[in-house]
Amino acid sequence: MQKQRSLMFIGNHTCTGVDMAPMQWNLTQHLDIFLRGIAHWGHFNLPWWASIMRWVGAVPGTRKICSELLTKGWSILIYPGGGREVMKKCGDPSYELMWGDRYGFTKLAIQYQAIIIPIACVGIEEMTQPLIDIPISSIYGQYKPLKRTISVEEKKLYQYLSNPTKQKPTCLHDIDSILDSSYIPLHKLRSLQLNVPQIYMYNHSTFI
Repeated sequence: MQKQRSLMFIGNHTCTGVDMAPMQWNLTQHLDIFLRGIAHWGHFNLPWWASIMRWVGAVPGTRKICSELLTKGWSILIYPGGGREVMKKCGDPSYELMWGDRYGFTKLAIQYQAIIIPIACVGIEEMTQPLIDIPISSIYGQYKPLKRTISVEEKKLYQYLSNPTKQKPTCLHDIDSILDSSYIPLHKLRSLQLNVPQIYMYNHSTFI
């Protein structure tokens, strides 16, 4: 799993975002590369979904966490288009990159001498088509990371959702806690039996 130089897999996020799992699974099974997905902090505010994200190795997308991963030799997966590419609007061209000015990963690659591997995920957007535009940004934007509070009631609330100090770690101890406890050990991942046809896995995660 550990390489002499870290790998940065950079690519497009397809509509609905279901392209990631087959690609990640095949990399782990056939190349011994376990990707740490760089995810939006909002994923970690949902109790059940946050557990799944941590289970598959995803971490909040902060520069400090990315730096620590690259320092330790991990391979990481970044979708610069993020949720905008996942939640495509009606009329958006298929597979259009919506990165804006999100090219910070290039600076990290230069700083840590990581190898950038471009990937293209195809197939999903022939299977799906947006029917209506959901104002996800206006809805989702109302939910911010919870702050620490001394109120008993709200303390119970944030403990139920997740520890807010883990949302945006500010010290190395917090970062190490996330990196060391949020992924499946490789031998356990290999032992899982997924009922997913291999033809599906290969057809919908194509490398360039």
